[in-house]
Amino acid sequence: MAARIPFPAWKNWPAHLSGTISLSISGNCQTANWMEKWASASAFSTMTSIAVLLRTSLPIAVLSGRQSYGSKKWFLEFSAPTATPCSCAKTASTINWSLFIWPLLSVCAASRKKCATWKGRSRSSGNRLRTSRESRDPIQRSMKPIEARIDNFFHVLGRRDPASGSRIHSLTKAVAGKYGAQSAYNLLLRSEVVAGWRKPTLALYDHTLHLIGGGEKYGCTMASALQEKFDVTLIAHRPVTLANLMEWYDIDLSRCRVKILPLDFFDKKDPGPINPDLVSDRSENPFLAVSRESGNYDFFINNSMLEMVFPLSNISLFVCHFPERQKGSYFYVQHYRHLIYNSRYTAEWIEKKWRLSPSHHIYPPVDMEPAPGQMLAKENIILSVARFESGGSKQQAEMIAAFARLRAKAPRELQNWKLILCGGSASANPYLEKIRALLKAQPDLPIELKINIPLNELKELYARSALFWHFCGLQQSNPAHVEHFGMSTVEAMQNQCLPIVFDGGGQREIVENGISGFRFANISQLLDLTLQLIRDPGQRQRSSRAAQLRGGNFTRAIFTERVRDLFGHLAEEYASAAPLAAPAPR
Repeated sequence: MAARIPFPAWKNWPAHLSGTISLSISGNCQTANWMEKWASASAFSTMTSIAVLLRTSLPIAVLSGRQSYGSKKWFLEFSAPTATPCSCAKTASTINWSLFIWPLLSVCAASRKKCATWKGRSRSSGNRLRTSRESRDPIQRSMKPIEARIDNFFHVLGRRDPASGSRIHSLTKAVAGKYGAQSAYNLLLRSEVVAGWRKPTLALYDHTLHLIGGGEKYGCTMASALQEKFDVTLIAHRPVTLANLMEWYDIDLSRCRVKILPLDFFDKKDPGPINPDLVSDRSENPFLAVSRESGNYDFFINNSMLEMVFPLSNISLFVCHFPERQKGSYFYVQHYRHLIYNSRYTAEWIEKKWRLSPSHHIYPPVDMEPAPGQMLAKENIILSVARFESGGSKQQAEMIAAFARLRAKAPRELQNWKLILCGGSASANPYLEKIRALLKAQPDLPIELKINIPLNELKELYARSALFWHFCGLQQSNPAHVEHFGMSTVEAMQNQCLPIVFDGGGQREIVENGISGFRFANISQLLDLTLQLIRDPGQRQRSSRAAQLRGGNFTRAIFTERVRDLFGHLAEEYASAAPLAAPAPR
């Protein structure tokens, strides 16, 4: 008599099954090669531990492999006399602990390559593998805290189930000895979730979380959507509070927490913004601290576009708002299981620049729609909403010059119009000081500057303004300096604030030229389009209504639904005993 039982079904193992019981394990060729080595080196001792773990007296018969369509299917076979009943399902706790077997095989195989790559650099990027003492030290420094957490796990487990705890401890110790403490800790993290002890933990990292911006809003809205099903931690490097984030983005983060992770490399150089461009291969990667921290969680989301953070969690996701830097020192994006992108423009450049294939498209959340019946009367205001980047990529200085030209071109029509430049900024910002100097030198220009204003004031500005300018990408050859999506453009559209934006990047996915807004290629076109709409209020109103309808395709509700759908599937897979699905080839 024989039976083959897929792994998830072990939770419902028949109490009196006898004969030969096989566990089928599928994997790619690399996993299969590792299995061969593992089988020859330590199959007997490890499989004996598994048999003890399952509380069965069935002797192990054979570990065999079979080639099938380029991969190998492995079978762990336990055999017994036909008349002997199988006692593998005596108690619920026994069934829970049998769930350790798949994570043992999958995590160890994956972590072996992961830790080796983290010590150096990816071979796929053409760099040599570093084996110096300097590259090994960061991993050694992370060992003791992880070992302490493993000891704590067994301290708790010993109180819950002493018999299982002692058996699992020896198995985990063997994993740690051969593949490192992080691999063993990942195994235990997942097992806690599978056993139903707790919710999965999730960390969302953003090195600019302390600044107001569209990418930061993307990450915080994601955290808000997931806080009910996950234990969420937001990781930053500069002081920021949940109260700050909830006020800036009008979202609920009450069940999240913030962890500030100092980086000495940047703190010593500049207490201002974290600038990854300062990192070179002549120094140790300063973001190793973030890598080590990622290993404390079940899920890790890198919302920074920061390719220098190596993920050590069981499930890792990289959110790319745009691939700003070329592949270089400490490039680790290919090691994330999932690659999320915010626009088709971004996806195109991920493939061109990084030679990677992104896996999940989720447009940013935009929730600036006024409440029904609260639309304000439009005023003669041209509005710009964009961060005052230190490099001036949003081109507020060019807007000042363009507005001056527009007033000189049509002084009568522009007599009662004004330009408002609104956006977030760090406290020390040379570019912002440049803008202030330009306005001070031209006191007759009706231009207002609004920095880091409250959300309710921003909503009122959108509701009152008639036109919206966005210059990002104008006269730029670097694709990173073109708008990757354009959340502020959608915010304007949702308030019937008609957009006139540069014709490039993600703006083409938002603004239907001549229908829900207008796109320009140069300043002359911008001036002509703006003057045309100022002179024709009827066309401006018709296009503004179309813009509001178009803006409804990018709401927070749609974003939240897509995020919860993606993470719901990942969490369900993670909490089962089934092998984690392999990430799509990149």
